[in-house]
Amino acid sequence: MSFYNTIHLPKDLLIERLKKVKKQELKVLAVFQIALDIYLSPADVYFALDKVYPMTSIRRGITNLTNKGKLVKTKTQRMGMYGTMNYCWKLNK
Repeated sequence: MSFYNTIHLPKDLLIERLKKVKKQELKVLAVFQIALDIYLSPADVYFALDKVYPMTSIRRGITNLTNKGKLVKTKTQRMGMYGTMNYCWKLNK
């Protein structure tokens, strides 16, 4: 699922939100498609998208794309924005 309706949006607002989230996922995927074989952390994607989307949305998008088989989580880690190590992902070929 692209959006988790934990705030119980009514159907019309939920549909609107689902469309917006789908666009975010496509943009996250596009960053990986441009990067090809480069491993990217959520922070890398966040900055590549000019910090337009919240980090939580980037992470959700990466998780959803991983669950759909479009991205692969690697064992590579790098320092994240908040001083902790973060895993990196790559495009699933």
